[in-house]
Amino acid sequence: MKPDRLGFQTCASGFSGGAIYVDGTFQYCHVHFGQHTGPAFSIFDDELDLVDMINLGAHHEEVKSDDCKKCRYRFVCTSGCPVYRIDGKDPQCSLYHKFIPMFYSLVAKERLKLLRDCKMIT
Repeated sequence: MKPDRLGFQTCASGFSGGAIYVDGTFQYCHVHFGQHTGPAFSIFDDELDLVDMINLGAHHEEVKSDDCKKCRYRFVCTSGCPVYRIDGKDPQCSLYHKFIPMFYSLVAKERLKLLRDCKMIT
C-alpha cells in the first residue's frame, strides 16, 4: 500500500526493475527464483542488456480484477503484489477497504490539529 502517494503498480518489478540472483539469473521478481515463469535471462549473456530483459520479461502488473479496476482505492493499494493476487485481486482487499478510510481520517485529524495549533500561536 502507498497511502501517502498515488501509484499505478505495487513495486518496480517488471517496470523499471527486477531481481538478479547470485548466479546472474534475472527474474521479474525475487519471488520467482526457482520457478520458470517466463524466458530465462542471465546478466552474463551478451545479447541483452538489463533494460531489454525487463521489457521482454513477464509482466503481471496489469492482471487485475474488474473490481480492482473500478475501486476507489486502486491507486493506493495498486491491487497488491501481482505475484500473490488471486483472480487478479489482493487477498487483503477487505482489510484495505476497512483501514484505508481510517488512515485518511487520522491524517485529516492530524492536519486539523496542526492548523489549530498554528492559529493559537499566531
